Order: sequence, then structure tokens, then C-alpha cells
Amino acid sequence: MSRLFGVKVFEGWVNGTTVVYSDPALNGQLGSADAIRFQVNPEDVQGTAPVALTVYFQCSGDGLNWENNAAILNAATVTAGTAVFGSSSSTTMPMSQGRVALSCEAAKRVYVKAWATGRSN
Repeated sequence: MSRLFGVKVFEGWVNGTTVVYSDPALNGQLGSADAIRFQVNPEDVQGTAPVALTVYFQCSGDGLNWENNAAILNAATVTAGTAVFGSSSSTTMPMSQGRVALSCEAAKRVYVKAWATGRSN
């Protein structure tokens, strides 16, 4: 597998159950990879511990209708300063566009920096 890209896909607050997304300018690049590995760094966590973070890789053919391709983190307990890692599903082929969707629990906040490394078969 050869590496196609390594890019920061998100930096900011994830507030409760409100879903936030990676920059739309990255959708084509994220959709170009056969496999993607993710690193998520929770920099600050606010709310009663533990805090569960959910991160999905989503794909789309038209950039309007999105499907959850893989749960990168599914309600994973996170702490500030401890990186967590995950991968896109190798059984579900991504479409021409991809994005990262992040959310956490109600009444909790996480400041996140997230990176993606895409590879081709």
C-alpha cells in the first residue's frame, strides 16, 4: 500500500450530541483512499468524567447524501492528552467523497485535533 496523504481533518470543540464535520474542502481527498487510518487527540475534556467520543467516517457519491462507512470510535472513553486510533472499514468501499463526523455526550465537550492518513491498494 502506498501513502496518498496525511492531513489534519478537524480541530475544534465537539459540543455534546451536535455533530461536527471535517472541512468540506477535504471531501475529495478523503474519498480518494482505499483505506484510511485515523488519529484523534482529545486536547481538553469538559464535563463529568468519563466522556464518550464518537467518530464516524462517512462517504458520499454526490456530497449531499452521506452514509456511515465505519465507526472509527464508537462512544469511546477519552481523556485529555491521550491519543486514540482507528481505521476505516476495509469491507465497505468508500465512494468519491469522504468526511469525518464527530460527536460526544450531552452536556459534555471535547476539544479535538484529528488526522487522517490515506493509502491506496
